[in-house]
Amino acid sequence: MVETVMAAITIFSFLFGIAGFVFKIWIISPLSTAIENLQKTVDALLNTIKEEQTKATNMQIEIAKVDQRARSAHNRIDEVGERLLLIENKCNNCACKDK
Repeated sequence: MVETVMAAITIFSFLFGIAGFVFKIWIISPLSTAIENLQKTVDALLNTIKEEQTKATNMQIEIAKVDQRARSAHNRIDEVGERLLLIENKCNNCACKDK
């Protein structure tokens, strides 16, 4: 009786071992591979996101510089316009223009 029980336990252990091995090969290994590939994809996306954030920050800095230059140019244009009006007024009021 003990020998029969031991034989049954041995057979069940062997069958469970085979089932576990098959489960590992058919289920666990493909899942592990898929998880590794997914991790690589996520890492690549994170790197891409970091690069794009850096580019966006650099573009914001450049836009701020261009905006400052445009404001400065508008101020200079306004100053030149005021000077031109002043010169035109002086020329219009000049007593020498009839000569």
